[in-house]
Amino acid sequence: MMIFLIRHGESIQNVEMDNEITEGMPDPDVYLTDKGMEQAYHTGVKLKEYLLENEIDSTNARMWVSPYLRTVQTAKLINESLNIESVFEDPRIVEKDFGNFGSIKKEKWKEIDPITLNTMVRKYESIRGRFFSRFPNGESPFDVYNRISTFIETIFRDDKDPIFIVSHGDTIRCLIMRFLHKDLNWYYDEKTPTNASVIMIYKNKNDKYNYKTVIE
Repeated sequence: MMIFLIRHGESIQNVEMDNEITEGMPDPDVYLTDKGMEQAYHTGVKLKEYLLENEIDSTNARMWVSPYLRTVQTAKLINESLNIESVFEDPRIVEKDFGNFGSIKKEKWKEIDPITLNTMVRKYESIRGRFFSRFPNGESPFDVYNRISTFIETIFRDDKDPIFIVSHGDTIRCLIMRFLHKDLNWYYDEKTPTNASVIMIYKNKNDKYNYKTVIE
């Protein structure tokens, strides 16, 4: 199985986090900027070129998409080049849920829930505890890891290859961590993928899965 992990293009939240535009906006409704749309389209073009150059047959491909608006937009723009017929949305590959702190400026978190914030800060001081720190009414990276595990079971039962997954930064890191059995130190050291970048999971010459960035 060959898997291409694609992060959505630049969203309004990526560039407006300190602005009133995105404050209070539900995460599923966050949309791409004009630059993000261009990034997604050009990633589709580059990805098509990569498949042709490496003789990767995509006639039996499937694309899985997070149902959030920015990922749906990204997938449609990319698929203008790939023309994958089998496209499914799956809620298990959405972004980490920031709960009560979602779309809220960090300096306001203490006003909203000071007790929970203090607990999170203590956990963040621990290299072990940080991964399990959950946002109030939201998720921890560990929660994302768990739902990603059931998603991986789904694609392993699938008869499609290659697989294209259009998702989010933290979700992609958790998927690689789970798929390749990486540890907590790897998760903390691994940088969040850039907007509209593509990471490929593949089998190396030793018949073991590995990963690499194929489109920055």
